[in-house]
Amino acid sequence: MQGDRPQQGYELLALLRKLETRIARIEKHWHAFRIDPRPERLQKLRRTFEGTEQVLAALASHLDGSGELRPGADARAVVEAGRTLDTSLAEVTRAWGFLRSKPDPSGLDGLADRLARAEAAAAILGLALPPATRSEGSQGLMASSPATYDTGNLDGLLRRVHDDWQTLRRQPASDRVGVLRGELAEARRQTEGLRTHLQSGDRPDPETARYLTGASEAVGFAPYRDAFTGLYNRAGFDALAGAELKRCRRYSRDFGLLVLEVQPVDLEDLRATLATLQSLLRGYDLLSRYSDRLVVVGLPETDAAETRRIAARLLRALEESKQVAVRRLSYALMPDDGVSLSNLLDRAEERLSA
Repeated sequence: MQGDRPQQGYELLALLRKLETRIARIEKHWHAFRIDPRPERLQKLRRTFEGTEQVLAALASHLDGSGELRPGADARAVVEAGRTLDTSLAEVTRAWGFLRSKPDPSGLDGLADRLARAEAAAAILGLALPPATRSEGSQGLMASSPATYDTGNLDGLLRRVHDDWQTLRRQPASDRVGVLRGELAEARRQTEGLRTHLQSGDRPDPETARYLTGASEAVGFAPYRDAFTGLYNRAGFDALAGAELKRCRRYSRDFGLLVLEVQPVDLEDLRATLATLQSLLRGYDLLSRYSDRLVVVGLPETDAAETRRIAARLLRALEESKQVAVRRLSYALMPDDGVSLSNLLDRAEERLSA
């Protein structure tokens, strides 16, 4: 019956949550048994598998032949899945807070498990949201495919996960869930990589350790640099601009962001354009070849009026030098347009497309 559908959708989401919990419990008992293989630990693992089989059987009865959710995953189901993801990400944030300055293998193992649970919860939320659902601001940068998403270092990536989850909570959309799932999967892979490195008995080389933990000394780390221009790439800009935004928020300072759409005749034209821009910026400004299409400038401690003056100065210099690589320019301001890097990038992208 039509009136039963919302309840059916809610029950299905509840089963998915239960399965997620069971899988996490299996992982926990398996890790315990692997470290110390005793009969009582094996028995706990067997009981967990038996309970999981029951949940899988109940789940199978709620799925149609295609394996998709039946109609009726209503707002309550979305809220339920969102609560699971919210809890998982809160656990990730707390765990990383303890591990950031001094990562250890056992702690990273737990962090990887929490990230896996968050990733599973995001998958549940993605099933609950209709595939056609798209938020107004989900075009552009946030709509990047997770497979090609440039994630940066682990610390910056986890901050980005937090920011993107806050955006998703305000504007639930299946495409944003896909981006978040890709970020969570990459964070889990990086966590597992760092754990493996530490378990090998060798301490990470200083640059690798700084890169993974997001320390500011990593500005010279090669993965932060665009190979052709030598400027920051997307990973480098996300990490460093994220740190600057955090500092500006702490001390109630402004932050300006410029986004320039470029279409160079050739790469040498682009290099000349970027050299012109860099010559007019302050030493602490952040200039990035963010993608093939976008150049991004971060302006720490810069208010709205100064951001506009800098933008006008850059455009005037490009016009006088007859450089045509830049097609359009837009801007975003903190706190007027948001307080996170993803918020600012989204707003600047919207203005660029207007």
